[in-house]
Amino acid sequence: MAVESGVALATILKNWKSDSLEDAFSFYQNLRKPRTDKVTRTSYEAGKLASADVPEGTSVEFNPEALRERMKWIMDYNVLEDVFEKGAPHFVEQEKIQAQL
Repeated sequence: MAVESGVALATILKNWKSDSLEDAFSFYQNLRKPRTDKVTRTSYEAGKLASADVPEGTSVEFNPEALRERMKWIMDYNVLEDVFEKGAPHFVEQEKIQAQL
């Protein structure tokens, strides 16, 4: 998460077209917070499943493959694609960025 957030923030600040850092940081927060909240919740739930003897709502047989599949969205995420898609209207070279997507 820290690496993703660092890449996102650096990309936003590098490409931000206005002089308002407040707007850039607000955009960054709005971009990152939903994902980081979801990762935190999902990690907490996965930790409970993996560490409990018989987690609530599961059977005695723990299925690591099902857990991997459930968490796949975390690894399939492309931070640069997300930043450029959502940030293009705020970035200096909007047309060039949209052409890269």
